[in-house]
Amino acid sequence: MKKMKKFFAVILSLAMVLGMSITAFATEAGTATQAATGKITVEGLTKEKTTVKIYKVVSWNEAESKWEAKAWAKDYVDLTKNPVTIDWDNLKDVATDADLYQPAKTVSNGTAEFNNLEIGAYLITANGLTTEYNVMGDFTYDYDSDNLMVPAQKTISAKASNYTVVKTFKNGDPDKGYPDKFVKLGDSIPFVITTTFPSYEDGTKDRTFTITDTPTGMKITDIKVKVGNDELRANTDYTLDKKLPSTEAVTVNFASAYIGTDNTHAGKTVTVEVTATVTETGKYSNEAKTNKASAPSKVEGETGSITINKVDKDDNVLKGAEFSVALDETKLEFVKVDTGVYRLATADDAENTKVTNVVATNGSVVVKGLDEGTYKIVEEKAPKGYSVVDVPNQTISAGQNANITVKVTDTKLSALPHTGGIGTTIFTIAGCAIMVAAAFFFFTSRKKANK
Repeated sequence: MKKMKKFFAVILSLAMVLGMSITAFATEAGTATQAATGKITVEGLTKEKTTVKIYKVVSWNEAESKWEAKAWAKDYVDLTKNPVTIDWDNLKDVATDADLYQPAKTVSNGTAEFNNLEIGAYLITANGLTTEYNVMGDFTYDYDSDNLMVPAQKTISAKASNYTVVKTFKNGDPDKGYPDKFVKLGDSIPFVITTTFPSYEDGTKDRTFTITDTPTGMKITDIKVKVGNDELRANTDYTLDKKLPSTEAVTVNFASAYIGTDNTHAGKTVTVEVTATVTETGKYSNEAKTNKASAPSKVEGETGSITINKVDKDDNVLKGAEFSVALDETKLEFVKVDTGVYRLATADDAENTKVTNVVATNGSVVVKGLDEGTYKIVEEKAPKGYSVVDVPNQTISAGQNANITVKVTDTKLSALPHTGGIGTTIFTIAGCAIMVAAAFFFFTSRKKANK
C-alpha cells in the first residue's frame, strides 16, 4: 500500500511538471488574453478633410496560439514567417469597403484615432482632397514583463505619396467652373491653385518646392501666395522666375529658408491666387502643376464671335458692306486683324487702331472676342447699288451658340417699286393736262375780250 502511495505521488508530480512546461511553451509562443484592446493613432495628416480607413488583415487565435489571415487578405500574408510578413502595398489595391474593420473616419485636424482594436495586424489608408498617402500598417501588440503578448497602442506618422494640385476659377466649382468663364477679350479672370505643402524625409538635402502656372491665350498679371492662413512675402518667402505681366509660364519658387529643415509647414494647405487677362480670341486655358504633384490641373474658357455674310437675293456675294455691332445700346470698338477679320478692342490698344464700323471687304466679316449677350447689328453702309436693310439681333451664349453666323440679304435700288404705284402717276399726268387746258382757255378768252 505504501508503494502505491509513492507511485501516485510520483505520477502527480510528473503531471504538475508537465502542466508547467505547457504554460511555458504557450508563453514562448505568445499566448495572450484579448480582454484588453489596442489603439492606432495616425498623425501627420494635412489639415484638409481627409478620409482614413482601417482594415483588419491578421487576427490572433488565442485558443490555438496562432496567427490567422483574413480571407480577403490571405494572398498577401505569409504566416510561415516569424514575424509574419505582409505585402502592404498590394494589399491596399484589393481592400474594399466591405472589408472595413471600423467605419471610415473623416478628419480635418491632422489626426485620426482607432480604438478598441484586438490583437492583430491592420491596414490603414488615407486620402485628402489634395494629398494621397503611402499605405500604412502595423500590429497592435507588445510584450509585458512576463513576456506575454498584450494589446498595445501604436502611433503611425502619415507620409504623403502623391500631392495633388487643383486649379479652379475663383469661387467656382472644380467640375462646373467659374460662372463667368465665358468672357470677352481683355477680361481679367481670377484663378485659384490649391495644393499641400510637402513633407521631407529626415536627412533630405534637396528640399525644393515649386508651383508653375501656364497660361494659353492669356497673360498673367498678378500672383499671391498663402500657406495656411498666412500670406507669404514675395522675394522673401518665395520668388517668381519671370516678371509680370507674362504670357509665358510663371514658376513660384519657395525659398529654402522658408521650407526649413523641420517640416514646419508640412501638410498645410497652399493657396496661390492667379489673375490673368484674356489676350486671344476663341479658347483660353490656364494650367497648374507642382514638382510634387502627380498630374497637372487645367481649366478652360472661351470667347464668342459673330460672322456676317452679305449676299443678294440669289445668294451671290456682295462686297464692301459696313456694319456696326452694339451691346446694351453701346457701339463696340474693334481692331482689324486681317481682311474681313476684327477682334474686340481692349484697353491695351492704341486709339488710332480702333474702329466702330467693320467692313465685309470680300462679302464676309467676322468679329471675335465677344462675351455672352444679345448684340444689335446695324448695316451702316450697303454695297454700291444696293439698299441698307435691317439685321436681326444675335444672341451669343456658351455652348453651341458661342460662334454665330448671320446672312444679310440686300436688294438692288433699281428694283424698288415707285412710291404710290402707277395709279398715282396717271392722276398726276391728268391733273397737269387739265391745268394746261385751263390756262389755254383763260388766255384765249382774254384775247377775245380785248378785241
